[in-house]
Amino acid sequence: MPQVIITAASGITSFARPADWNPKNNTIECVGRGGNGGGGSVGAGSGGPGGGGGAYAIARNVDPTFPVVIAFGSPANWSDTDWGTEFGGDGSGNTARFPYTGPIPYCRANNGVGGNPTMGGSGGLGGQIHRNIPSGATGGFSGGAGGVPDYPAGGGGGGAAGPNGNGGGGGSFGSGNGGAGNGGITPAQPTLGVAGNSVAVWDTYGVGGGGGAGTGNAVPAGAGGSYGGGGGGGGYISAGGAGQPGLIIITWEPPAAAPRQHAIIIA
Repeated sequence: MPQVIITAASGITSFARPADWNPKNNTIECVGRGGNGGGGSVGAGSGGPGGGGGAYAIARNVDPTFPVVIAFGSPANWSDTDWGTEFGGDGSGNTARFPYTGPIPYCRANNGVGGNPTMGGSGGLGGQIHRNIPSGATGGFSGGAGGVPDYPAGGGGGGAAGPNGNGGGGGSFGSGNGGAGNGGITPAQPTLGVAGNSVAVWDTYGVGGGGGAGTGNAVPAGAGGSYGGGGGGGGYISAGGAGQPGLIIITWEPPAAAPRQHAIIIA
């Protein structure tokens, strides 16, 4: 089946109708961005909290109005709670804001929330998809929550959700491991300061686990795994790791060719 995979780095902002598009047999999948890990605090004597993993959402048999705008939202810091990866909407990646009266996305996966100065960032929630889609034909999973820090280590980053399930939470109170992704298919990161793992799901593109936390100033925090993994929290005097961007996957089965019509003449 034809498949188009779109990343934030591609710079693509819209998707045109393919010549062989089939509104009765397609899927739109979205992975939200992972939250950035929070930096540590010398004054508080604590490491930084981990960023939450991005959510996963899927919409089936979508019949959209083309071209469809797409957006990957904002870098996910602790105060950024309304952003997501969106197929459709108004092109902002922020249709969860209130009030919002624009077009509803056909598919949306919430970003993970960045590490809050006082607690681990929350994992992204499962996407909500409502328009032009048959009842029961949608679904999604939540990203894992970022871990709560301790002294001298930060909290681990949360893993991203994927088609196989929720993301795992980052380690808290000194363990600092990065959470597993995609229902455990992407393994957790047990080592402090190492980037989250990634296991391919769509061609070479995968679902990321959370980054390992930093500790003190000797071990910097690990970034989240691609795609959607949350960054590890920094040690008590170091910065947090970066959350990884989201992903959009569009797959369809071209319509079967219409059978030839043969004239039957009865004399």
